[in-house]
Amino acid sequence: FFQEDKMNRRLKARIVLLFGSAEDFAEAIEVNSSIISKVIRGRKVLPERTRNEWARFLGCDPKDIFPNAGGPHAAG
Repeated sequence: FFQEDKMNRRLKARIVLLFGSAEDFAEAIEVNSSIISKVIRGRKVLPERTRNEWARFLGCDPKDIFPNAGGPHAAG
């Protein structure tokens, strides 16, 4: 059962705006593009340090692109 509501549209939009594609963003931050896809689709939760690094690359605050992270139920 696929849950559409897990997709991180804010993150995807910011990546496309600044890098053109998830693949280009992955290349810029030197990670496999499948990781980017999993995070966008809500299938992988990044640790806080990595969220901060991605936000720095994307020129924004982590809470802007990871609105559901850091709460009491966030995986670490």
